[in-house]
Amino acid sequence: MGETMDKAAALPPIAGLRKVLICGPVAEAGKPARGGFESANLRMMTLARRLAAEADPLRYPEVEGGALVKAVAYLGSFCAIALAILFGDARGAAIHFTPLSKHFMPWECALILLARLKGYRVVFDIRAGSQRRLYLAGSFINRATFRWGLRLAHVVAYEGRPYDAFLEEVVPGKPRFWLPNMIPASELKARAGFDAEGPRLVYVGLVSEAKGAVAAVKLARQLRERLPGTVLAFIGRRDPGATPLLEQAGGDAPWIEYAGALPPAEVYARLDRAHYFIFLSLWRGEGHSNALTEAMARGCVPVVTRHGFSADVVDSCGFIVDDRDSIDGAVDWIAANWNASDWTASSRATVARIADNFTDRQALRNLHAIYQAAFA
Repeated sequence: MGETMDKAAALPPIAGLRKVLICGPVAEAGKPARGGFESANLRMMTLARRLAAEADPLRYPEVEGGALVKAVAYLGSFCAIALAILFGDARGAAIHFTPLSKHFMPWECALILLARLKGYRVVFDIRAGSQRRLYLAGSFINRATFRWGLRLAHVVAYEGRPYDAFLEEVVPGKPRFWLPNMIPASELKARAGFDAEGPRLVYVGLVSEAKGAVAAVKLARQLRERLPGTVLAFIGRRDPGATPLLEQAGGDAPWIEYAGALPPAEVYARLDRAHYFIFLSLWRGEGHSNALTEAMARGCVPVVTRHGFSADVVDSCGFIVDDRDSIDGAVDWIAANWNASDWTASSRATVARIADNFTDRQALRNLHAIYQAAFA
């Protein structure tokens, strides 16, 4: 952490920047985040406090219930945010929008327009892996408001490298910067040695079919035929709809654990004992998974689907599944990798991959460049 703070101190002040407001889903410090979007925005707000005198959230609501309940909650939240923008002090202030897009986009675009009219500097930050698909499949209004929001922004940020070309098509010439999800560099932890008990597989996140929970059970069962010591742990709340599918796949075996949602310290303790992180997601909103970054940072070798930005994050430091219905290749790869020399080399490579690309060291420099461009 000391090295990270030194790098922060070495960055020159941004002329004119006094305050940053993060607008979108933002987790509350010290409380469990509902998802990766919220936790990523909380980390970004923490980084922004190193660059500006103030950094605060314009927080979207956390709400459970039906469509009507959610509609009322979001309408009230957007009105409150609009009033905060309207009566706020825009001098030296940037609003860093992280829109939900989809059917929210017209309302979010109205907030961006209000911010511009009030005199705020605006960052439009795409924090999802589904935006291009949603844009191409969306209505004329959604496409038009998305383009308008991007054009209104002083600068655009994007979570995954593949979006660079997409943004050049939609808003050519607009200043844009890669801003991937990240972890604090202090959370990096290379393994001291090889623990031959296992292999221990781990899954972190919402336990659902779309996120790959059922596929993880199938992979683990096949691998157990080759390596009888294989065990699998699920960490995260379970989607009720996934329970019958998990049972059908054999997910009620005694060597499979469902730990539920755990505090961050306990999640890291579990990751430190695991060998492979299994993330076979086909969820339509998948982008850059926080859980993937965290697991790799603790030395868990990743096995992921080529979906969202996972393949770009993993690169050559694990195994990438092209077809989730055919996991024989992944099973063969893990079985071959499961020895002291190969697993240790793979584990250290995953930590190095995160250290070189996805910590607050790199994110702080990227964020500095973004706000500098916004105030240019």
